[in-house]
Amino acid sequence: SNLQKLSQLQCLSKLLLDSHREHSLPPDLGDLQALVHLILSCQDNPALDPVTRLRRLQHLEIWDCSSLSSLPNDLGVLSGLTHLTVNGDRFRFPDDRISTSATGTSQAGILEIPDSLGALTKLQRLVLQHCEHLDWLPDAIGGLHELVS
Repeated sequence: SNLQKLSQLQCLSKLLLDSHREHSLPPDLGDLQALVHLILSCQDNPALDPVTRLRRLQHLEIWDCSSLSSLPNDLGVLSGLTHLTVNGDRFRFPDDRISTSATGTSQAGILEIPDSLGALTKLQRLVLQHCEHLDWLPDAIGGLHELVS
């Protein structure tokens, strides 16, 4: 597939990646060291591990992530991250707290945010939308002094 050739795009700074057809993120996604803005649409629960290798990343958006139960535990290694958006569904389902994926299985969506979020000291904007089953945020979020309302 064309996604297997991502490592050749070393100067790429912004990427919109729709993983609906691939069911996983390209393993060489983490090799894009110039990438500063990543938008993922990830309905089919790809492992987000390659994302934490993108050390220059400043802007991360994760959309349609109803099948993801959590973000990577080592999210805090993205020390330059200034914007993080996690949106549980691309479309809002009326009165439906649990969305149904294309495979027909129920998905609860993001259940927890890792404590390492507190290490993102440059984070200015945190958007958590349609994460109805997220019951709490880590205490470390209180130390994010750059967040603006």
